[in-house]
Amino acid sequence: MNAKAVIFHKLARLVDNKSSISIASESWREIDILWKKLEAQMKYWLWLLDSRLPPPFCQVGEWLYRADIILNDYDIPPAMNEETATIISRKLEEHKAFFADLVTVENQFMTGLNQKDYQGFIPQQQLDNMGKRLRDVATRAAIRRIRLKFLEHKCCLIAFMELTENKVRSWTVKYGTEQRVQQLLDQYNNFVSKNKIFQEFNKAFIDMQHVIEEYKRDGNIDQKESVQVDRFIKDTADRWKGVCMELKCVQSMLEELISFWRRWNTLSRELEDWITVSEPKLALDEEARMEYFQDIGIWKNKYQLLSETVSFLISTSEDQIGQQLKEKYRILTNRWEALFANTKQYMEAGQMLRQRKEYRHCMERLQAWLSKSEGTLGNCYLDSTEKIKAHIQDLQGILNEIGDYEELFKTISRLFQNLIQDLSRDEVERMMNTLKGEKERIVKLRARVGQQIQLLHQVVVQQQSLEESQKEITSWLENAEEFLESLSLKGNKESLQLNLDRHKSFFSRTLYYKSMLESKNKALASMLASLKNAEGINPRDFGKKMIELNDQFNSVCHKASSWEQKLNE
Repeated sequence: MNAKAVIFHKLARLVDNKSSISIASESWREIDILWKKLEAQMKYWLWLLDSRLPPPFCQVGEWLYRADIILNDYDIPPAMNEETATIISRKLEEHKAFFADLVTVENQFMTGLNQKDYQGFIPQQQLDNMGKRLRDVATRAAIRRIRLKFLEHKCCLIAFMELTENKVRSWTVKYGTEQRVQQLLDQYNNFVSKNKIFQEFNKAFIDMQHVIEEYKRDGNIDQKESVQVDRFIKDTADRWKGVCMELKCVQSMLEELISFWRRWNTLSRELEDWITVSEPKLALDEEARMEYFQDIGIWKNKYQLLSETVSFLISTSEDQIGQQLKEKYRILTNRWEALFANTKQYMEAGQMLRQRKEYRHCMERLQAWLSKSEGTLGNCYLDSTEKIKAHIQDLQGILNEIGDYEELFKTISRLFQNLIQDLSRDEVERMMNTLKGEKERIVKLRARVGQQIQLLHQVVVQQQSLEESQKEITSWLENAEEFLESLSLKGNKESLQLNLDRHKSFFSRTLYYKSMLESKNKALASMLASLKNAEGINPRDFGKKMIELNDQFNSVCHKASSWEQKLNE
């Protein structure tokens, strides 16, 4: 039987590989049927023989018979869909459940072999055959499990892709109204985003690659099937790239359609309302008509955009929706053309009026900013570190804005160039002088801001040092005044001597603070000298604190000297 099996499988490979050795298909079909009948009879015969054995060999034989049936069960539908995936998954679970008992059955068999009472009653050849079948089952079970796992993943991957392709086809159609397109976009987002389609496929694809590696390594497959498996995974990757591209195109298309529908609804309503209001204006006098229709060019651009929008919608919409759009657009076009025919002569004049307005608006904006910035630049008070730092921050803000307003100046210059052919000689000269003046203001402002920031960064460091010393001197002077107020000439000689000693002790630091005060007077004088010619900086109150401090110091020193004299007397 084994020798014949080898011959049969060789013939089977020749037929599968379409060898040059010719075997008629009908002949092979008959051979295949007969061979399967022979195999079935042999298995049945083995089962009969095993069933007559004493325990536990009869149970082992029964399990082997059922195992063989399961191992030969590859009855799987050819269609790779969800139903097939469910069938394969069920077979795989049944396989795992059944062959979970393999170790137990092997132990039963070994227990039986160790028993002495069967010897002489059971042919050794039959036991050897059973042991061989048990070993073969372990190998075949592992191969079938791997194959079922491969088929399950393959089926799921194909079903996943076909589901996605079907969804893409359902979205790649002639479209309906804006509401219907929005529904399709919502469906798309629910399917793609909520289900994380791209991430889930990538995860499934990576799992499939791992399963294929295991299948090729442990699945006992030949070279031909290995090549087919490699081709499958490559074709799947290429196919998914195409699906991904289609998915992204669908999203872009649906979003673009929504955008076009909204543009159509907005523009058609705007244009219709404007035409309705404008038609009676044709009865106005020439000057009033020119004033009213000065922006006719803007409405012409809107009409052209509406034309492009409706053309796109008609080409992508269902026939009924397309006809409705065509009819509404036809009515709107007739009204527009009738109105435009009587007003197109105002396009050039209207454009000039708009450019004049824009020129004035931009110039006013530039001049307002320049005046505000120049005011900030010339309003610098240096009486505290906080004010200096706040002013530096304001200057930095101006410096950051200058680039934008230089661009605004360029816009104003371009508007002037566009207007120049329609301006009188006096207007051209006046506007050129204005532009020249504002340009000079911008250049001067940029230079002054930079210079003032640099100068104030130096001043703020000196001012901080000055304020720290002022604070220390002020604290000592306040303590000195408080001490002098506490002195008294009343009491005996001892108490007066005690006050004199306290007085000398306290005012022993007078020279130290006098030296500090003189040092800061010099520092202040140096700072004032550096700010003497600084444009926009007001040092008016800068030295006020130091003047007050000097007066207070002199006053305290005079009082201290007077008290010392009195106490000595």
